[in-house]
Amino acid sequence: MSPRAKRINKHVPDWVMVLGACLALAQPVVAIVWLANTVGDPKKVTYLVTGESSDAMLTYYTPDSIETDTIAATKLPFRMDFQADGDEYLRVSARNDEDGTAGALTCTILVDGKVVEQDRSSGTSEASCSGTAKRMKPVAGAKLPPLTGAITPEVQRLEKTVELKRYPGTGARVVGRVTDAEARLSYAELGRPWEPFSTEPYGPYTGSQKFETEAEWQALIGSRVVDDGVMGAYSGPNRLRDVAAAIQDARQFDGFREGTTGRDVASQPFKVSGRPAWVLVREMHFEQSDLRATMDLSVVVVVDTGQERPSSLWIDIPNTHQQYWADVNTIVRSLRVVP
Repeated sequence: MSPRAKRINKHVPDWVMVLGACLALAQPVVAIVWLANTVGDPKKVTYLVTGESSDAMLTYYTPDSIETDTIAATKLPFRMDFQADGDEYLRVSARNDEDGTAGALTCTILVDGKVVEQDRSSGTSEASCSGTAKRMKPVAGAKLPPLTGAITPEVQRLEKTVELKRYPGTGARVVGRVTDAEARLSYAELGRPWEPFSTEPYGPYTGSQKFETEAEWQALIGSRVVDDGVMGAYSGPNRLRDVAAAIQDARQFDGFREGTTGRDVASQPFKVSGRPAWVLVREMHFEQSDLRATMDLSVVVVVDTGQERPSSLWIDIPNTHQQYWADVNTIVRSLRVVP
């Protein structure tokens, strides 16, 4: 200690010296506590991307990097788990591959096992989920999307074979016959109010007819090759029935709002051009303040066309237009497999 420091030290009380020493020793401890409170415990983060498409173009942020699939699409369903601090910025987005099927997509972020962000899209739009981990709050009523083809919405399922009923009414007039070459299916084309048949991609469908039943709601007939996302159910002796149920479950999950309940009213095997097929009819019951409809009649037919994957036909008509439920019988009876 220098002479000047010794002179100053003589005039400083002992208790001040002791306090100074204690503060000096405490500084590292305070710094450690401050750092712990700033960073906090790492949070478990999960990114999910699911949907009707078999793959999607993804972008996602992790603590280590930003990943963007710009060359090849990622197979769905997609899941990634990692640890992140509360201040970490999280983002996962998905869009359909321009060369792929434009089905519905859902992105989801979970923090510590709770859904804190969820977004859905279809067609060419992007599903995007983002936010800061510590600021994101659990989303009330959010459903955890399934990571397999086995979706389990609220459904009263049939445990036995029930034949498709003949719905009353004349329905729409048959104006011709149409072919979805990709699905290898041919069926009747219906006249007004149905719009002309189109092979322009409409959502996941490669052949379709539709008409608007009220604002933001419509009746639809759509055919396609069964998507990879539900092909996990295509095994065993009941594979056609199980795929039809998986398609109905996926439509109920993605196409209807939270709280929709399903009731299967018909489920039976039959033949289309001598090929095995299955028809499953489900009533989708719902309540939406902005809709007059309270139930959609949803009909799925799955046909083994001889291709690697079977094809499906979906018919959906709301109860505001029950006079066209007879079109279900017309379309199902008219189905043919084409080369």
